[in-house]
Amino acid sequence: MKVAINENERGFLFRDSRFVRMLAPGKHFAPSLLGYKTIVEPVGDEPLSDEAALAVYGRDEKFLAATARVEVNDEQIALHCVNGRFAGILRTGMHAYWNIFKRHSFIIINMSDEDPAAGIPSSVLASIPDPYCKRVHIKDDERGFIFRHGRFIRMLMPGLNVIPAFLGYSCKERDVDDEPFADAVEVAKFSKDKNFSDSVDRTEIMDGQIALHYVDGRYSGILEKGAYAFWNIFKRHEFRIIDITDDMSARDIPPYVLEGMPRDVCLRAKVEDWQAALLYINGTFIRKLPSGTHCFWRNGRDVSISSYDMRAVQLDISGQEILTSDKVALRVNFVCTYRITDPLAVNARFKDHGAQLYATAQLALREMLGGVRFDEALETKDVIAARVLALLKQREGELSVEFLSAGMKDIILPGEIREIMNTVLVAEKRAQANVITRREEVASTRSLLNTAKLMDENATLYKLKELEYLERICDKVDSIKVNNASGLLEQLGSLMKV
Repeated sequence: MKVAINENERGFLFRDSRFVRMLAPGKHFAPSLLGYKTIVEPVGDEPLSDEAALAVYGRDEKFLAATARVEVNDEQIALHCVNGRFAGILRTGMHAYWNIFKRHSFIIINMSDEDPAAGIPSSVLASIPDPYCKRVHIKDDERGFIFRHGRFIRMLMPGLNVIPAFLGYSCKERDVDDEPFADAVEVAKFSKDKNFSDSVDRTEIMDGQIALHYVDGRYSGILEKGAYAFWNIFKRHEFRIIDITDDMSARDIPPYVLEGMPRDVCLRAKVEDWQAALLYINGTFIRKLPSGTHCFWRNGRDVSISSYDMRAVQLDISGQEILTSDKVALRVNFVCTYRITDPLAVNARFKDHGAQLYATAQLALREMLGGVRFDEALETKDVIAARVLALLKQREGELSVEFLSAGMKDIILPGEIREIMNTVLVAEKRAQANVITRREEVASTRSLLNTAKLMDENATLYKLKELEYLERICDKVDSIKVNNASGLLEQLGSLMKV
């Protein structure tokens, strides 16, 4: 029996129903008398689905050379590619395709792998259409994070990226900003990816440390213990580790950095020349600080500084209502000056040193004024102030101060006492005015007497006095009207005659 096989066909030769070999295109003779039989099948794009036949045909080398075969296990899938482009997904089983006119290839994917898409060529991945894959455009100021079933796989760089969604992959875009990564676990998880590790500056700060954070060489702030990561794509981050278990380490930090330190990290105090500063750590006095600027790391410690003004301080005691021994209520304003001599004792003994000094001076003033009469208080207020100062000096050691001076600023009288005092004062001044008036009248009378004696003894002086009075009279006369002028000249002459 003669058989003609075309180029798009292949023949399968059987004898007594047993496969012998595959026949190539051309003319073949199969003697049917000997039990031979030929089956001709077209060479198409459809898969060879008869697994039993595939097992039989697989013994022939020509068949094996003319077909592409793949076997997929239960935990696998296979990407079927035709001429290098994705054609479909093959599940569990044996798959075979004629490999004559088109080139068939397969990419085995183990679904149990952490990153099963790692072995897929990018050209093949790009040929897989939706919805099998998702196209994601990552901008220059973004990075993409690939996850598979919630587990981080790798970081994507800017550009067009293909995400194999059919394998359970998803992508989250994240801005490349100046903020640190808040989750240290997240940073540790991402760091297994080289692209991520190269894109961040990381530091880890241990207990007893802080870090000075610099961005592009400029100080940005401090970082306390923990793990930190910053994007270094557009800005360069640097970290300077500081040991805060040693207070001396603060000396190497620039002043402008120390000024911006949070108070819960570093206690910074400036001590003036006229101040006494006491350092306490966890409630225990450590030492007295010299003048200057001091910095102390808290580092879990209770650090405090008590400062005292060692200059003379004025203490005003105003508006004190005090009864004198004769039951007159006076309102007194008192002032005294003091300076602290032992700041350590002051801090140890007194909760409110100023209030204690005020109460002591107030009681001393009341003691002194309460034992004198009203008139005596007004007349001897300087003496009373000196006695109050003497009483205060007796308490200097107890109060850890030195009292320098004391004085009575004002004594304000009650309204009715003030009216009485004003009446007495008016009477006194009126009496003084009367005395002065009488004294002046006596002096005037004595002057007139002396003048009369002189004129009586000297006629010329008497005549001059007359002329003086005549002149005064003439000054008062504006005009003279004469009706009878006879004898007028003689009369004037007799007046002017000496």
